[in-house]
Amino acid sequence: MNFFELLDHIISINEKHLKYLHKEYIGKYYNPVRTHQGIDCQTPILKEKLPETTVVKTVLKSKPILNGLYHDYQKVA
Repeated sequence: MNFFELLDHIISINEKHLKYLHKEYIGKYYNPVRTHQGIDCQTPILKEKLPETTVVKTVLKSKPILNGLYHDYQKVA
């Protein structure tokens, strides 16, 4: 989904709101979280590699983006 497809789900109220949506979507979701069609489906802004764990021992923390429209999940140490 690109930024224009986001606007199919959210109606911006004014120019300030549109700029906020753009900053939140591109800066906090699209580049650091959403996987892309590239080498190993990585994101443009790479995250640190965490040690592999089993499903049973993995604990995830959810961070809502755009008031919960999207979420970023990270392992808890």
